[in-house]
Amino acid sequence: MTSGFVLDASTTLEWAFDDESSSYAVDVLELLSDGFAVVPSLWGYEVANALAVGIRRSRITAEEASTFAADLGTLDIRVAGAVPDSGLLALEAAAAGLSAYDTSYLLLARDLGMPLATRDRALGRAARANGVDVLAPH
Repeated sequence: MTSGFVLDASTTLEWAFDDESSSYAVDVLELLSDGFAVVPSLWGYEVANALAVGIRRSRITAEEASTFAADLGTLDIRVAGAVPDSGLLALEAAAAGLSAYDTSYLLLARDLGMPLATRDRALGRAARANGVDVLAPH
């Protein structure tokens, strides 16, 4: 198995919220301890927004969110440089039936030839339909 993969925000956030945790997310985190993940530049904003909403809804404390963010900083998560131009991204999203956000993960995985770690069913289906492997840790 390849040591690198594209990581989406939905899988990342399962590590932060106990009520969303799954064995899949735990397995992905374990793979990350020996490898690396690549994320589009919007990943950080998505994670930060979900943590902020979680704080507002009392799902996580500010201290827990801060600790989580610091822990993420210790992992080998690499932010990809360029994002496809917004026009192309919008067309790709429409064709795949996804949001432009989810499409950024799909395009990154496709362009890098890496599997995609996602728990989002629609994104997983679109990835497979576009020849992108969905990470299936054991």
